[in-house]
Amino acid sequence: MKRDERARDVLSRRARAVLREAGAFFFYRHLVRTFSPAAGTVRFGDDLRSAPLDRNCRLRGYTNLYVVDASVMPTSGTVNPSLTIAANALRVGTRLAEGRAA
Repeated sequence: MKRDERARDVLSRRARAVLREAGAFFFYRHLVRTFSPAAGTVRFGDDLRSAPLDRNCRLRGYTNLYVVDASVMPTSGTVNPSLTIAANALRVGTRLAEGRAA
């Protein structure tokens, strides 16, 4: 088994334990068999019709749920979005720490 697969399995077991402790009854793990980054599944923006997250990546209608992975971007284009994802997570984290994200 490859190192990444072992890490994935450890993370998956830990996530299940956390979710079970939080009261979850069902779990689903979808294995992605690609090296391309998944993006655009829950984008952020000002348009309520196309962006379930506000400009600070907070899920509309919730005060404490933020999404800061690649799904906030409509697409990753032709370049790896890792630095953009990290920069956005730092931006949102800074706003949270300063109390300005709401």
